[in-house]
Amino acid sequence: MEYGKRFMVNEAILLLSYAYAVSGYSHAAALFGICSAFLAVLWHSAGRFLNNFRRIICFTLIQIPFILASGLSGEIETIVLLAFATLFAVNTGILIHKYAFLRESVQAPYVCAHRGDNVNAPENTMPAFELAVSENLSWIELDVHQTSDGIIVCNHDSSIGRVTGTDLAVHEHTYAELTSCEMGAWMPGNYEHTVVPTLKEVLTMAKENGLHVQVELKGHPDDVNFEENVLKVINETGMHDQVMIIGQDASRMQRVYALDPTVTKGYCMFIAIGHLEDIEYTDNITIEETYVTPELVHRMHEAGKKVFCWTVDLEDTVQYLVSCGVDVIGTDNPTMIAAALEKVDYSGGIKRVFYILMHTIATMER
Repeated sequence: MEYGKRFMVNEAILLLSYAYAVSGYSHAAALFGICSAFLAVLWHSAGRFLNNFRRIICFTLIQIPFILASGLSGEIETIVLLAFATLFAVNTGILIHKYAFLRESVQAPYVCAHRGDNVNAPENTMPAFELAVSENLSWIELDVHQTSDGIIVCNHDSSIGRVTGTDLAVHEHTYAELTSCEMGAWMPGNYEHTVVPTLKEVLTMAKENGLHVQVELKGHPDDVNFEENVLKVINETGMHDQVMIIGQDASRMQRVYALDPTVTKGYCMFIAIGHLEDIEYTDNITIEETYVTPELVHRMHEAGKKVFCWTVDLEDTVQYLVSCGVDVIGTDNPTMIAAALEKVDYSGGIKRVFYILMHTIATMER
């Protein structure tokens, strides 16, 4: 009989270990923690369970209260069970209310070619952006700097050294000097005459093909009228309503907001915590994929803001991001992510909760 009881407890604990891990996923799980700590104290005080306690991996929220109560007087037994039932009911109510939005199905997110399709063409170049057009994508992303003669060009780093082999700082050289260096000679394909494109070239092509563009502000502290010149190109190409200006420098985003409150802006973050929906100078947010949570996406949507995530280059995370409800997925490999989106489940309810929890448990083990 004693062996059977031990077996029952161990089996229940194995099952409920997952429930405990899941409960830690939300702020409301603090109640579970309090309950577990309370029960642990009672268990520890009951000498006949002391040896078994050392074998337990984590606490079961179903079996332990009854096992504890069975060795107590009638009144105390009732108090223990009522306390547990109350905590469980309150926490369950909080969770159901907090995550009610998970009952709804989700829409397919758009795919954004990060620096163009840079798996198959040199990054931030016309061939990479033209590939995105041929792949029927809705979004591309690019980075911009300003040359010494005031031309806005597309390049990620402050220098073109990494992509050309010639270390020229963008802000210290003219556009003509930068275009004397070829960008694609090292990459398989016909890219040996590829050079740094201007923002105007890319936006003109995007306008002709109905593309939306994320323009990330890089720049240099010594640049003169950098934000003004970027906005000028956007307006001259007629792309005001198809562009989202993004940046990790809050001061640059605030500057754009002051210059043109109507152009769409997306604050870009490596670390996304806090009430991001309250940031005044951004219309949307663009965040590193590991900081995406269903709660964050829901709060942003409730505030009328969209969530863009980057840089997603593994199929394994696509289902989780879809179940969270992100609006746009940025990737270096757009064809792979587009194919993955055709396989995922957009259901709400139990399936949506399941995908989120499985991803959460998997990432906790890493």
